[in-house]
Amino acid sequence: MFAGSDSVGFGGDGGPATAARMSRPYGLVCNAYGNLLFSSGVDCVVREVGAPLGVHDLTAENAISVFPNPSNGTITVSGNNTMPGKVAFTIYNAVGQRVFFQESVQGGKINETISLPASTPDGIYILQVQTGEGVKNIRFQVVR
Repeated sequence: MFAGSDSVGFGGDGGPATAARMSRPYGLVCNAYGNLLFSSGVDCVVREVGAPLGVHDLTAENAISVFPNPSNGTITVSGNNTMPGKVAFTIYNAVGQRVFFQESVQGGKINETISLPASTPDGIYILQVQTGEGVKNIRFQVVR
């Protein structure tokens, strides 16, 4: 078992993956960094199990924001990056399918504009930003 306890619910971020509570996980994928990602059917969140096996997120001092939200399909991602280097931007739809992936090298600040294809339907999406420090998942909406 990689993740999940015998308790149904939502919780355990930041702790051991095997102690995390989840409800109806599905859509298990492995990203370019070797981390496992899955969607929670009840909570509509994309969660990650990284190596070492722990569910984690970026710290508050490395806050990352997305604007505008809702958007017309073009978003700007901004924030601090205390470990400059490669940053991965992945967008998942509400059922956990990857609809966008891009990597770039960022300095001490993250400032990236992402434009989804015009064929991308309206809906709720999860942007996952992965830096050398960790992962941040941000929910945003596309309304055209």
